Amino acid sequence: MAGPATEGSAATACPASTDPATAPAEARAQPMSSPPSNRKLVSIAFAIQYVEMVIQFVAVMILARLLSPSEIGTYSVAAFLTAMLHVLRDFGIAQYVIQTPDLTPAKLRSAMGMAWLLAGLVGAILLAFSGVAAQFYAKPELQALLTVMAASFALSPLGSITVNVLRRESRLDAVFWVRVGSTLSHTAVSIGLAAAGLGAISLAWANLASVCAFGLIANMARPAGMPWLPSFRNLRPVLAFGSVSSLGSAAQMAGTALPELIMGKTMNMAAVGYFSRATGLVQLFSRLVGEALSPLVLPYFSQTRNQGQALAPSYLHSVRLVTALAWPFYLVLAIVAEPMVSLLYGGQWAPSVPVVRLLCVASAASAVSLFATQAMVANRCLRASTMYSIITQGMKIAAVLATSTHDIATVGMALAAAECIALAVSCWFLRHTLDITPGQLLQTCRDSAFVASAAALPPWLVHVALARLSPALALPLCIAAAAVGWLGSLVWTRHPLGEQIVHILATPAVARRLPSGWLARLADWMRQRVPPVPLLSLPAILPGCGPAPRSVEDAGHHIPVSSGRIAMALALQAMAVQPGEKVLLPAWHSQAMVPPVLWRDAIPVFYRMHADGAINLDDVAAKLDGVRVLVVSHYYGFAQDMAAIRAFCDAHGLLLLEDCAHRFFSVGNAHPPGWHGDYAIASGMKFFPVYEGGTLLSSRHRLDGIALHSGGKGFEAKAVLGVLDKSFSHRRLPLAAAMLAPLLAVKQMLWRRYKQQRPATQALSPASSDSSFDFDPRWLHVRSAIFSRLVLHLVSRKRIAAGRRRHYLALQQAVAGLPGCRPWQPALPPDVVPWAFPLWIADADTVCEKLLADGVPLIRFGQPAWPGSQGVCANTDAIAAHVVGLPCHQGLRAAELARVIDCVQRALKPA
Repeated sequence: MAGPATEGSAATACPASTDPATAPAEARAQPMSSPPSNRKLVSIAFAIQYVEMVIQFVAVMILARLLSPSEIGTYSVAAFLTAMLHVLRDFGIAQYVIQTPDLTPAKLRSAMGMAWLLAGLVGAILLAFSGVAAQFYAKPELQALLTVMAASFALSPLGSITVNVLRRESRLDAVFWVRVGSTLSHTAVSIGLAAAGLGAISLAWANLASVCAFGLIANMARPAGMPWLPSFRNLRPVLAFGSVSSLGSAAQMAGTALPELIMGKTMNMAAVGYFSRATGLVQLFSRLVGEALSPLVLPYFSQTRNQGQALAPSYLHSVRLVTALAWPFYLVLAIVAEPMVSLLYGGQWAPSVPVVRLLCVASAASAVSLFATQAMVANRCLRASTMYSIITQGMKIAAVLATSTHDIATVGMALAAAECIALAVSCWFLRHTLDITPGQLLQTCRDSAFVASAAALPPWLVHVALARLSPALALPLCIAAAAVGWLGSLVWTRHPLGEQIVHILATPAVARRLPSGWLARLADWMRQRVPPVPLLSLPAILPGCGPAPRSVEDAGHHIPVSSGRIAMALALQAMAVQPGEKVLLPAWHSQAMVPPVLWRDAIPVFYRMHADGAINLDDVAAKLDGVRVLVVSHYYGFAQDMAAIRAFCDAHGLLLLEDCAHRFFSVGNAHPPGWHGDYAIASGMKFFPVYEGGTLLSSRHRLDGIALHSGGKGFEAKAVLGVLDKSFSHRRLPLAAAMLAPLLAVKQMLWRRYKQQRPATQALSPASSDSSFDFDPRWLHVRSAIFSRLVLHLVSRKRIAAGRRRHYLALQQAVAGLPGCRPWQPALPPDVVPWAFPLWIADADTVCEKLLADGVPLIRFGQPAWPGSQGVCANTDAIAAHVVGLPCHQGLRAAELARVIDCVQRALKPA
């Protein structure tokens, strides 16, 4: 359809993505192997983390008996000095390899060259200053330690680049063996040399052996076609990326290490010890979950971005999953901090308890932005990511500096405040890099807040009721109560994390131990139900942002009726359509459009259309014999060229009936929808959270002569209860749902009894409310329900327009580059408020079957076709067969939109 200037995607402060498919063949990256499923990747990532932790734990216990505290302390000093140089050695090369969209062999060789140069430089620096460090600490053996560790630095590129390529290709199974083999090598060498009496240097030799094993195993799994030789040309892109990236890494390291170093200078060592114990306990979540997922996040975000898809839905989904784990963990830990510290560390560590609780607040705030820097880097916003790290870590360091002369509890409060402010800073950066609004983040975290509260309430009750119980008994009871509340709330809220747990339960080893049929019922309950229509909720009536849209009600005189087809019948009656008269209808139409014509005993005649849905005026002109009325439809919110159609009608003496069922709103200063027609019709049910409702309007004729009356008490009641039922079934208005649950149960019982007794021909609402195409003339003069009209008045129209356009653009970005499909319209014009997202799919029937099985509501507009309309126009037959409408209405939550996107991508990607 013709339209004004278009916008292709939401504006961001980052450069547009590059489509690898359009790059020359010789410049493309090496082909990637088919990636495993996300669940498998997560399983492997956790396996890597936990297997390494177990091996290291065993090694630490053995080495603690073979090495003296002085020897371990000497090595710790060497390890701390080398850790400071690690940022320079890495220099952001890992991120460069993973996120570069077109990683050609030439770019990879340059990255390898830079890695070898930096490794050699850092090794040389460490070797040169080894003697100075040994003199400064008065530890001569430190020089030998640092000499060996300098060699480890110099050889580190043997496997680091290869492993990052494996991570880029999501080959975590290979990374598993590299990491585990390296850890086993370190453990074997360290224990063997320590047992032989070599002392602290045994750990340095173990580190060198680990680096060599890392490189050897990595190269055994080396991807096919990966170059072997480095290149020292074209290093500028790597330097440009690394110079910015390393600043962010340095800021992150400083934010982690400096607080305790500062406190060590301004407080006594006991205070540092208490704070360190509290930090270690709170960081359990980061070690157990964050560090396991971290190697996955940047490759996942980078692949999503390289495929031309928007990162916002993926990032919001990650926030939804992480906060459902992190928030319950931190809230429960804050409640059980006292017995936890007492049981793990002993009663002498009681001063750590207040700090644990304060750091739980800080960590809960930071969980929302746990993967923010990776998302920004993947979205080509490296400078923004670095600036974000410098600002937020600088705030933490400033908070510690300002309070380090006080006690550790004051430092904890300062860090909690700094993290809360950092959360606000992250919202600003996410808004300007990923186009994620604070409102979207808040909506994403809503269910996680409920899950955290439900997980924390039972252990709090246990803690209060059994306050005198010993920690050894109280702690397991609290954890068990928290687990019950957490799992129950995941099921109740149908949280996506709960779906993953159900998937684990569905494995044969677990499923056969569960009661028959129980798992299937649980899985059906847990499935995220995407609402097909807008729902009534509190956000729906809150003021919106952006320009106020113009509606059909602004076009002229209008009256509220019970449905769009009733409005069409009234329009045909007002046009005095006579029996036997022809009415021109589009060949692509809803079946509900024909019955009002037949009700007037008129003859529907179908005209052809162009492939983009625009009216074919040449075909209309050829069919004007005996025609007075032309019906023109807008599709999915996209406007026809109404000025040209109006001129055509005036030239041929036609009455124009403008069908605005899909175009209730428009944005801008142009004429509102329905203005060009002699009469126009609209359907409020498609845009508002109402159970029934249509509009008849005219900018040229008064409608005072059309008398309307109420549909009765049953109709008015059903208009209310129908809306509430839909909203409650999709977990909207939860407080109202809880309060009205008994009343609705009684209503359902009475309604079933009433349906058994009432006459079969008596209906309490029009057929359109139940998605039927039937036409009942008894509803012809029934006014729309009071509740429906109230909703149309109260709901924010700005939110409707902004939400639909935002969701449309997210879907448009999500399907970009997917095989076998394309958006039906090339772009979204600035005046369009879409009804749904029309997607042209080559194998529409197969894809629709998959999507429906996944619970995604679909629109197959024009199917089934009215008898006699098929074959009239090849274009409309093809459109009806291949164009599928996906929900993009304003009532979709971020998780629901993310589910639609995920299901569409899985249905369209080749097996």
